[in-house]
Amino acid sequence: EIRSDLGVLQFFSRTIEPIIHRSAGDAGPARSSLEPLRIALWDFCSELSHDSDRELIISIDGENQPIDAHFLYAAGSVLQSMIADIFSRCGGKKLNISIAVSLRAGALRWRVADDGDNHISDSQLDHEDHLAFYPGLRDVTRTLVKHHGVLWVEPGNGREARFEFTLPATSDEESVHMWDVDGQKFAVRASQLCEVIAKGCGARGDDSYGEFLEYDNRRVPLVRLDVLFGKAPGKGDLVAVVGCLERRLAFYVPDKGSPQVGQRAGDSVPVWDGPPQLMVQIDGHRVPVIDPESMLNYYHDLTGTMGSDDSSGGAMDNESDLFQSQAASKAGVPSPPDSPESNAAGNEPIEVLVVEQNETMRDTLADILNDSRVVATCAVDVEEAMSFIHRRAPSLIISEFRMPTMAAKKLVDSLRDEGMSIPVIVTTSQSGKTADLLVEKLGASGYLSKPLRRSEVTSQVSTHLKHVIKS
Repeated sequence: EIRSDLGVLQFFSRTIEPIIHRSAGDAGPARSSLEPLRIALWDFCSELSHDSDRELIISIDGENQPIDAHFLYAAGSVLQSMIADIFSRCGGKKLNISIAVSLRAGALRWRVADDGDNHISDSQLDHEDHLAFYPGLRDVTRTLVKHHGVLWVEPGNGREARFEFTLPATSDEESVHMWDVDGQKFAVRASQLCEVIAKGCGARGDDSYGEFLEYDNRRVPLVRLDVLFGKAPGKGDLVAVVGCLERRLAFYVPDKGSPQVGQRAGDSVPVWDGPPQLMVQIDGHRVPVIDPESMLNYYHDLTGTMGSDDSSGGAMDNESDLFQSQAASKAGVPSPPDSPESNAAGNEPIEVLVVEQNETMRDTLADILNDSRVVATCAVDVEEAMSFIHRRAPSLIISEFRMPTMAAKKLVDSLRDEGMSIPVIVTTSQSGKTADLLVEKLGASGYLSKPLRRSEVTSQVSTHLKHVIKS
């Protein structure tokens, strides 16, 4: 308690002088070092490890970096969520977490690294699946969205850090990175700028969706600005990567650019053709600020829905196909030769547990299974599922991956800890290599890609039930 009070006093002692200057007419926000944040994080880590026999050590590099007092709480809440998540998933008696803070292009970039043993290195999962592996990031994303921050989950394949994120360094003016081509100025928020790299660096490719850049082991759409904005410059010697949290887009920029600070001008008539732009005023000029989320949405409108981040995970994207398939089956189309029905002859009814929050998806899977004479039992969360498993172990489990409680991973881990060998199939919007990696990291038995199709569900269930029956 004394330490906490000292932290509060130190915070005010470091911020009161700028506040007094500001009230006296000296413009500028209250500035602080990161020392109050360091004290608060030490207290948080002590409380976190207090009831365990584990030691948690925290260190901050760059604590003399000035920051607006306005952002101290935001940074603290983000870091506490990340630290708690790392502590909960990493074993061992001692865990070291290091935080490095640097100023890049007018924004603060925070890197959180640890010596734990639970990275998902090289997984190439999409941002929603990353968030499912790290449920503590749900609160983080809300805070960063509010402040136009960007989040990296295991940057560089997880070898260098577990998380990176950005926050603005100042609250009174808009920090941007600006380029100027023949008098045509454009900029991006410094807190949303991931990287600026040479045009010839990094692997690039071209497919039916257009050109893309392989950045941070991810496929990032690469476009010319004039494709989205008619009057924007379309050529450049560099590639700027911008992002809204884990969603990213890259575009060509001229070879010269620099951090700038301008006054917010608010919404205005856009300089370019395309979506309305936020404007900032720099040296008397009104400069359009590119919003990466708007650009991504606009890009997906042009090219399709590849990489879309719908919260439903694509579960009902093609629901009509599935229901048409169901209707055909109920109209008299015979079951496939390898259906569970044909393999269960002479055995007691086979039971499959479906773990899914979405009622429509539960009903859909139950209908498909019941049509194949497999008894389907449904649960809405991990607790209900484990309770059922302890009462009457099912032959197979089909679990939604992206549930807020990270159901599939918790189920697989719980079954392994209890020595139970029930196969688990996860439902996910991913497919191909990404889905294979997901299954491998989870330790699951297989996956079903959304939108679900009757034939795929029946085939997967048949394959795993045949294994169970033979054993």
